[in-house]
Amino acid sequence: MRVVPDTILENLTCKMCCKYLTVSPIGVHPEGGNVCGRCLYGKKSPPSSLFEYEGDLNFYTILDLIPLSLLGYASYAKSLFPCVNRFEGCSKLLPFSSIRNHEITCIYTKYKCPLCQFEGVGSQLIQHFKTGHKRYLSSDDPIFILNLDNDVCETYLYRAKNMLFLVKVQYVKDITQFEFDTLCLGSLIKTGKIRLVFTIPFGGISTFEEYVLVSDQLLISKNNSFNLTFKINDFHLSEAKKIVCNYKIICIE
Repeated sequence: MRVVPDTILENLTCKMCCKYLTVSPIGVHPEGGNVCGRCLYGKKSPPSSLFEYEGDLNFYTILDLIPLSLLGYASYAKSLFPCVNRFEGCSKLLPFSSIRNHEITCIYTKYKCPLCQFEGVGSQLIQHFKTGHKRYLSSDDPIFILNLDNDVCETYLYRAKNMLFLVKVQYVKDITQFEFDTLCLGSLIKTGKIRLVFTIPFGGISTFEEYVLVSDQLLISKNNSFNLTFKINDFHLSEAKKIVCNYKIICIE
C-alpha cells in the first residue's frame, strides 16, 4: 500500500474550506482553484462513483477528471490517504472511496486562527496560514529575529511532522523579558522537550553570544501548553539590539 505524499496532498486543497481534495466530485471555482465534494454537495447525497455527477451545482464547473496529480492515487486501489483530522490525533489511512464516510464519524476539534476570524481543524489551519499568514507558518524549526528596541507579541503556527503548535512570542522591553508560550493543538500523546537557542550578535556577523535553554521533559498532548521565560539582563546582555531565536520541539520516541 502506498501513502499519498504530503507534497501532493497539501498542494491540492479546496478553495472554500481548505481541506484536502479527497472527496469527489471536484469542481473549479469561478475565481480559480478547486472545490471539493464536501462544499459542492454539502449535506446532499454524494454521487455513487468518482465520475458520476448529479444535481444543480450552481456556478461551479464540474471536472470530468479530478486533478491529474491526484488522479493516479485516487484511482489506484492500494493508495491510502491520511484523514483531514490527522493533526487532531486521527491516524487512519484510507482509500479515496472511504474518506467521506469516515469523516462523518471521525472526532475532531476546530481551532480559531490567532490572527483573524478563520476557524478549522489543523490541516485547514496549515492551508489558511499558507495563503493568509505565510510569514507566521513554520514547518521547520522556527527562527525568530526580534528587535529589542520595541515590545513584541507575535504568534506562529509550528508544524513538527503530524503535530501542530501555536507558539506565542512576547518581549517586554521595560523588563527585558522574553516569553515563549507553546500550545499543542492536538496529537497523539508523546513526550518531548523544547530546545531554544538564542544568538545575540554584536557589531558584525562573526561576533555573537549564543545560549541554549532546554526545558524539562514534557508531556505533549492536546491542549497542553508550555512556557519558557528568560530575561536578557540575566545574561548581562542588556546592550544587545536584537536576538535570533532558534526554537525546536524534540519528541522522545
